[in-house]
Order: sequence, then structure tokens, then C-alpha cells
Amino acid sequence: MKTPNKAVRVTVYILYAIMIVWVISFLIVAIYFFVTQPKETVEVKTSEKLSHIVEVKQERYELMEVCSSDPFKAWLDYRSITSQNSLQYKLQANATTNALTGIRMIENRYLVAMTSVYGKVGDKLDIKLESGIVLEIMLGDIKGSGHDDCSSNRDGSMIEFIVDKNMIGSVKQSGDFNQLLKGSITEIRRFK
Repeated sequence: MKTPNKAVRVTVYILYAIMIVWVISFLIVAIYFFVTQPKETVEVKTSEKLSHIVEVKQERYELMEVCSSDPFKAWLDYRSITSQNSLQYKLQANATTNALTGIRMIENRYLVAMTSVYGKVGDKLDIKLESGIVLEIMLGDIKGSGHDDCSSNRDGSMIEFIVDKNMIGSVKQSGDFNQLLKGSITEIRRFK
């Protein structure tokens, strides 16, 4: 086998050097672009199990009326949603269960039931609690009979977390997620 002459080797080395310079330049531009883009975040105080950072989204939303100051937050087992043709049922088929809380989730949003005043199944809302916690939720069901326009006539709750009842621990006995997610609802934003 014949070895390439010196001119061919030099040409190959030059091409490799050009390629390396190009890749490094691309990485520098990409890093500069990523670092200089504004990214506004707000740290949210939550219980130790649920602490996270919520990114402030530049989306349009509608402020909804908060109609109850009762801090009670009920739960509903996802298996009680049984109508296979409903959107509620289809959402549950695609949902996962948060291992810490037992709450069902889609797109990193808690699935909840609220009255139709707050939207329709699939709508996304952010709910702020007086403790400062911001819950990113999706309506996974609409509360039915036993509720007025806004809250439960039985327990005063505006919100029912859709859960796997076998994974909610002490909340199962009390029936109230307020022990994990403390405070009354102070603000509701429905995204358009």
C-alpha cells in the first residue's frame, strides 16, 4: 500500500482544522445565545416534598373569580371516571401518577376536578395559594351534583385532585390535600 504524499496529508490536516474551528465557533455562538436569552423564574415556597421552580410563562390568561376561602382540597380516585367515550377518561389513559403525592398528571400539570365555571376538560390553569404555592393544573373532570357554581356543598372545596387512592397516604384518611398544599386559593389564571 502506497502512503499518501505530503501535500495530501497537509490538505487533510487543514480540512480537519477548519472543521474543528467551525464546530467550536458554532458551540460558542450557541452558548452565547442560550446564556443571553432572558429567562424569568420565580422560586415558589412549598413543602419539602413538593418544592420546585415555576417558570413564569409569557402566555395570555384570564383571571378567574375566587369564590371560596375554604382551604379544603378534596380528592377523587381516577378509577371513578368510567365513561370510556369521554375526554376525562381519555386524559386518564395518558396520565401518570406522581409518586410523592399520588396525584395524576399530564404535561407536568396536576389533574383536578372543578366546576364548569372554571373551564372545560383539558383547560390549563394556574392556582395560587395564600402560602405562595402555585399549582399548575389541568381540568381533568368537571364537578357534578352536590356543588354550587363554584364549590362543594359538602366540604367547601373548590378543587378536587384526581388521584390514585392507593398512593395518597394520610390524605386518604383526612380527605384533604391542604395538609400538603397549604392555604386557601387566592388567584386563578385560566390560559387561553
